[in-house]
Amino acid sequence: CGLIKTDVMGDTVWMNQDFCYISTDDGLQTLDGGYILIGYDSLIKLDDNGIIEWGKSLQDDMSGPDAIEQTLDGGYIITGTTDLINKADEHIFATRIDSLGDTLWICYPYPHDNNFDVEGSGRDIDETSDGNYIVTGDIYILNQNLNDEPHAFLAKINNLGDTIWCKKYLFG
Repeated sequence: CGLIKTDVMGDTVWMNQDFCYISTDDGLQTLDGGYILIGYDSLIKLDDNGIIEWGKSLQDDMSGPDAIEQTLDGGYIITGTTDLINKADEHIFATRIDSLGDTLWICYPYPHDNNFDVEGSGRDIDETSDGNYIVTGDIYILNQNLNDEPHAFLAKINNLGDTIWCKKYLFG
């Protein structure tokens, strides 16, 4: 078990076996040539040789990260699922962290309404050309007489963590 970097022919460039007991859900190559990995409860930054530069435990409100992207300023934006909001068992979150993994803000882009039990998962997040963020995912509104199918979810968040708008789309 571990992490392996290969060249274009599949030959091993380096191997790091420090990851045998760390579950990762997403990762990417960073602007500095290194790598960032995110898992259920951890965030790990590697240099370009696969050596750990730093690691952080994720806050409890980021209990199910699904996607991470690097921002133009060298920080990161993360989305996924949390179980710490209102009545919902699962709720979409987005969080902005700096280049050292410190949390700058956390956002829950779907508006809370005590009349509805809204559950959802953030699936992907990207920085937009205007310096804000777009989050995609899926939501369920459990106590409405709606189709059981999940609604596609799309939200725009500003660079301070405030929701600019959010929309849901029902297919089928």
